[in-house]
Amino acid sequence: MTADERRHHTRIRLRRKVGIVLSTGQVAHLWSHDVSVGGLRVLSESPADPGDEFDIFFGMLDPAVDAYVRLDVRVRIVHVIYDGTAGRYRIGMRFLGFSGDGEAIYQRGIDHLLRTQVHLHAG
Repeated sequence: MTADERRHHTRIRLRRKVGIVLSTGQVAHLWSHDVSVGGLRVLSESPADPGDEFDIFFGMLDPAVDAYVRLDVRVRIVHVIYDGTAGRYRIGMRFLGFSGDGEAIYQRGIDHLLRTQVHLHAG
């Protein structure tokens, strides 16, 4: 899948607490802004550097078991945009890899959200 194809995926507004494991081993907690098949955006008071990679974790509803499951994911920062209205940076993260069966759980969760929630258009 090309970067252009990823940009055309529907974004779904989803507020979830996201833990980001920093290089020091400490965990910073941010809030997601939206998610898509290929990644997510978080809101942050501090910028990040495009190209940097992090391990993150967040909860996602797995409709197969009707429970929230922690997903551990490796991500790459793909864009950073300052949102003056929100007074925060919107940081776009592309998924590089999920631990365990996280990718299947995430896909089931996204499919469920697409069926049940109002979503944003690509962009």
